[in-house]
Amino acid sequence: MSDKLLTSKEKYAYYEYIYKRKLHRSATWASLSSFAGVFALSIYLLCHLCFSDKAVSSVYTDKIFYFINYPLAKLFGYIPFSVAELLLYVFIICTVVFLFKTIYATIEAIILFFRMKKQGYYPERRSMLRPAGNLGLRFVSVFCIIVTVFIFFGGINYTGMTFSEKAEYTANNYTVEQLRQFCYIMGKNVSETRQALETKIDGSIDETYSEYNPYKLAEEATKAYNLLPQKYNSSYTDYPTVKFAYSSIVMSNIHITGIYPYILPEAIVNIHTPIMSLPHTICHEMAHQRGFAREDEANFIAYMACLQSDNPIFAYSAYYTAFSYAMDELRYYDTKTWTAIMDSVDKNVKKDISRENAYWSQFETLSHEFTSGVNDTYLSVMNVEDGVKNYGKVVELLLAEAIQSGVIK
Repeated sequence: MSDKLLTSKEKYAYYEYIYKRKLHRSATWASLSSFAGVFALSIYLLCHLCFSDKAVSSVYTDKIFYFINYPLAKLFGYIPFSVAELLLYVFIICTVVFLFKTIYATIEAIILFFRMKKQGYYPERRSMLRPAGNLGLRFVSVFCIIVTVFIFFGGINYTGMTFSEKAEYTANNYTVEQLRQFCYIMGKNVSETRQALETKIDGSIDETYSEYNPYKLAEEATKAYNLLPQKYNSSYTDYPTVKFAYSSIVMSNIHITGIYPYILPEAIVNIHTPIMSLPHTICHEMAHQRGFAREDEANFIAYMACLQSDNPIFAYSAYYTAFSYAMDELRYYDTKTWTAIMDSVDKNVKKDISRENAYWSQFETLSHEFTSGVNDTYLSVMNVEDGVKNYGKVVELLLAEAIQSGVIK
């Protein structure tokens, strides 16, 4: 029967029946997903508070994590685009559609409520809020499912051993003099590797050179990881290459160079990342793929992986990134030495730094500030005490490695 032939009371009764059924279904799914979410969080807290870091690493990171992710990673590896990125678009579209449908249904419910009241009926006030309640319950379900999948598909890695513990490095055990030595060495290395690159007339890196093609770099990164000693690598090597995001310009606007979402085992990279940082970024996301959850560890493993490649752009990207982080640290302690080192490096290295800063400065927006805040909160929640500053703590690992290998004293 058409709505036009229904009386206000009949229409109200019909709407009540429909939305009570919807609410019941949504409440059931929300209850089940909430139970799963609480169970996943309980496992995470048990791993963090009750089990030793070593036990988590040996049982989960080295075994369960790989076998949970491997089937999906292999399957998605055959798909040329990022499934995670596609699902994000679908989620955004569905959210907008459900939001507008809820607004429309709420307005309709409010109009019907007052129309019935005017006719002498006494409808329930909560009937006006049922569409919004239904939407809220659906979002609770989605959120709990995402939390559950995230924790079991990789979030537990944050509770395992740090790379410093695995490699028996002593954290924070370096002097300013050792930092100076390291910066001088990185300055020399970054200058030498910069001179080996293909350049344009103005001295900038020739991004059109075939060996610097992003897809070529992704393949080369996989080869580099296969050459990486097991000390710095996962026990397993059969991982798919990274995928480049179609929405890379959006990622640039919010200052994201890459992401490993964990809910789907795909390493996703912003293809617009400046060429001097792109190889290291690719290797960084691949480190997450291999179970190195913390950002300083992923940066360090990426540095070591880049040095295994025969492609000169990888060595340059490794030294360029290490030089940048180490010099930021040195500037805090010794500006005089910082200036002397900066004056001594190849002029094109300094131009690369300026070019990269210029690229990112054009995206200094409120969305970037918001995203940075979200990332900082996320890292803090996941037991990374330094938040976004954890990226820069790679200097401690770099220095520990240099001291242990005898490069610096």
